[in-house]
Amino acid sequence: MAANALRAALSEFGIVAAQGYEGLRELMARLEEPSDEIPEMMRGALLLLAQHWQALDADERVLERQIAKSARCDGDARRLMEVPSVGPIIASTVLAKVPDAKVFRLRPRLRGLDRALDRSRSRHRRKHRPGASPNRETACCGHC
Repeated sequence: MAANALRAALSEFGIVAAQGYEGLRELMARLEEPSDEIPEMMRGALLLLAQHWQALDADERVLERQIAKSARCDGDARRLMEVPSVGPIIASTVLAKVPDAKVFRLRPRLRGLDRALDRSRSRHRRKHRPGASPNRETACCGHC
C-alpha cells in the first residue's frame, strides 16, 4: 500500500516508472534528488513514505528468512515443499492452519456416504419400476 501510495502521488506530478522493485527504487532515487518537479513540502512527505516502505520491506525480508529457516527444520514442512509450487511460506501456512492432518481421514465417511447413496438409489428404483408407467420417460425423474 505504501508503494502504491508513493507511485500514485508521484504520478500526479507526471513522474512514473516501471512496475516492480526496480521501478519503485527508481522513483525513490528521483525523490531524493531536489528538483523543481516536486514541491519541497510534498517531497519531504513522500520521502517519509519511501522510508516507511523501505523499513517494511526490510522487516518482511527478515520474516521470510525466519519462515524459510523454520520450514527447513520441520519434517512436515519439508514433505509439503516436495509438492510442486509449494514453498516455505505455503507449507508454513498449511501447517499453521491444519496442525493435525488426521482430521482429514475421509475414508470411513465416504463409505458411509456410499451406503446412503445406494439405499437412496434402491428406494428410487422400487418407486420407479420399469414398465410401471405407460409413458416412462415423462413419469420418471430421469435417474432410472
